[in-house]
Amino acid sequence: MKAFVRYTALGAYVALIALIVFWNLTSPPATMSLVALLVVALAPLLLMAPGMLRGQPKTHAYMAYVSLLYMTHGLVTAATPGDPDRLLGAAESAIALFLMVAAAIIGKAYKRGV
Repeated sequence: MKAFVRYTALGAYVALIALIVFWNLTSPPATMSLVALLVVALAPLLLMAPGMLRGQPKTHAYMAYVSLLYMTHGLVTAATPGDPDRLLGAAESAIALFLMVAAAIIGKAYKRGV
């Protein structure tokens, strides 16, 4: 069970990074350079990369909070009428939700000593 949840969190983490890169490459921003936007959008995720890859429970607990930023962004995009990226926003929210739940479970299991 523990390995399944860890790999679910890691898979959602990689999927969220891939989605953000795909989204910005297919629908580039008009007001900001693509590189600057990718740096800003991926910085919180990439800062957590060493701990996520090593399976550190504290990093997973922090990632649960960080994923809320991406879930909020996705929900706002998905709820905006007429936005051509509504499906990508819904996908971002779903992936961020999976990441949040899996990361929180890992953090909670560590706190309990399981």
